[in-house]
Amino acid sequence: MKTETKNDLNFIGLMALLDFVTLLVCCQWRVRSYNTTMLALDYKNGFTSRALLGTIYHRLNDLFGGAMMNYGAVCIFAGVATVGLVLLLLGFARRAMMICPAENRTKVQVLLLVLSVLAAATFSGGYNMLRVDEFMLMTSMLGLFLLLYEKAEWLVIPLSAIGVMFHQGYVFMYFNIILVALIIKFFDTEEKKKKQYYGLLFVLSFLTASLLFLYFELFSRTAGEGVYERVLSDATALSYQGIYHSTLLAHEVLGIDLGDTEFGLRMVNRIQFPLFMLGILPYLILLVSVLSHLGKSGKDTPQKIKYFFVWAGSLTMLPDFLLKCDYGRWVMSVAAYYLCIFIFLLVKNDRPTAEALGNVATRIKEKPAMLVFFLYPLLLIPFWDVDISEAIRTMNRWIAEVFEAFGGNIYHYVKWY
Repeated sequence: MKTETKNDLNFIGLMALLDFVTLLVCCQWRVRSYNTTMLALDYKNGFTSRALLGTIYHRLNDLFGGAMMNYGAVCIFAGVATVGLVLLLLGFARRAMMICPAENRTKVQVLLLVLSVLAAATFSGGYNMLRVDEFMLMTSMLGLFLLLYEKAEWLVIPLSAIGVMFHQGYVFMYFNIILVALIIKFFDTEEKKKKQYYGLLFVLSFLTASLLFLYFELFSRTAGEGVYERVLSDATALSYQGIYHSTLLAHEVLGIDLGDTEFGLRMVNRIQFPLFMLGILPYLILLVSVLSHLGKSGKDTPQKIKYFFVWAGSLTMLPDFLLKCDYGRWVMSVAAYYLCIFIFLLVKNDRPTAEALGNVATRIKEKPAMLVFFLYPLLLIPFWDVDISEAIRTMNRWIAEVFEAFGGNIYHYVKWY
């Protein structure tokens, strides 16, 4: 095993500094009503969906003698969780640096910095601080860490369950990181027993997450009326000035389908998403060039299948993009997927990936002005939820103003969302 070098420690220090600065800039030290209300869900009311985080919080409350059932304690808990995310990213980066081939080190460091700043910015803001998405990403990052460490890799199976217990949307949003990493290890392993082992881990992880998803979606909201008042009381105590999220309780506790109420929010998405795609067009072109290179680099059928899954892994998000309205969350999960998988491939010394990303670096070096593109994305983060980001929301309002100036009112409600 390689030992840690001074350069590795310097990089970890730089990454920690950037994360600290990002938190100072982006952290609003507030937890919105959706996320405080989520803490009111608890397994003492039955094995219900999205209740793992609330169960953890309630058990901590019991440990501290009931002192955590207030908004101030929620904010402290949120701060600790955010620091925990940063520490996990730093630990993951440290492990990656220790086993990364020297020729891939710089590429991995750049991707780690992007992932770290993106996660710190997104999950410390008011919209997403203490959102379960943060814990879903941490779950997959921990699984990826174990697969890099190659110790106790079987823990990806219970981690798959834990991710769904935080939120059943995990199967679409962050589970692809673990699944594609297992596929990569399956096709890169020549030893028959190891190949069977990774194949078994994939099947058991997939089945575990899928069965839990189906249970939570179909059977976990049947006794909501009996516990509604208890959950409502907790949500009121945990939320700022007692303002809880009523639609979350209606959906998760009473099982009321709220899909018809989201039409306006989906209209926001339909307008903002093309603006966002236009804004990140240079990066889309680079991503397509990298994925195209990988597709052409497969020397045999197993390699072609592996790179197909690397590309297609992000398609697990397609149902959310088509049926749901929190496009900021979906964009974050897609970005995290490609960053994590490219890091994983580089650390595992996947030559086509190193070549593809090396070609991107060469093109940037040949045109120094392209370095601006590394700073430009900072204008588009942190990601939010229905609104993708502050910059995209502002452009959305400009469009609304233009339509109103010409007598149109189709975007009026979007402007004031």
